[in-house]
Amino acid sequence: MPTDPTGQGAPATGAGGGEGAPPEGQPPEGAPPPAAPLAPGAPAPPPAGETTAEQLQAQLVEQRKIQAGLDKRVAQLTAQLGVEAKAKEDLTTKLTAAQTGATEGTQELDTLRQTVAALETEKTVWEGQLDATKAQTERIRVVAAEFPALAPLVEAGALPEAKDMDEFRQKLTTMATALNAQATAAFQQLAAGVKPPASPPAASSPAGADLDSLHAQMAVALKDRQMETYNALRERWYAATDAQLPK
Repeated sequence: MPTDPTGQGAPATGAGGGEGAPPEGQPPEGAPPPAAPLAPGAPAPPPAGETTAEQLQAQLVEQRKIQAGLDKRVAQLTAQLGVEAKAKEDLTTKLTAAQTGATEGTQELDTLRQTVAALETEKTVWEGQLDATKAQTERIRVVAAEFPALAPLVEAGALPEAKDMDEFRQKLTTMATALNAQATAAFQQLAAGVKPPASPPAASSPAGADLDSLHAQMAVALKDRQMETYNALRERWYAATDAQLPK
């Protein structure tokens, strides 16, 4: 068997060698390049898939930035919530004030309505009194202008009652006619030297009643302010006068 003069042996064959194999000492095709040699004293790199301290620090800084942003947003939302809570409180206060004002306004309106109703009632009373005063003034004017002889009845408040001025004038005319007749008779008796009876008794019937006697009694009652007696005598005098007037 021949001897290898180089001492390297025969080239490899079979599974480990053969044609197409990379030269000895080079990595196969497609394999990652070999790591660079470490400098003397440098730490060894971490195994693949592990996180370094610098990466953790960077992640921590990033998380802190995110947290700071979230804190800022929370502060903004809290401030906005405070503003909205204050606005709600102001609106609630305004609503309460408006409701109170509405209640007070309703009470004031009711009071005003009651006042108006009272004034309407008072107005009605005053209008009635004014109408009565106007009517009384008109009656006094009629007495003064048309029946001056009956003026004492005004002072005594003894004017006859009537539903209207026509009836009032009719009653005054009746009274004035009777008084004129009595005055004429008294004057004639005085001229003839005959003294009229002081107060002859009244007849039992209106037709026979003595007008002079009734008139004398009415004058006394009117002078003494005995209005009830005067009114009763006046009604009798009316009846007696009507009975004696020609039909």
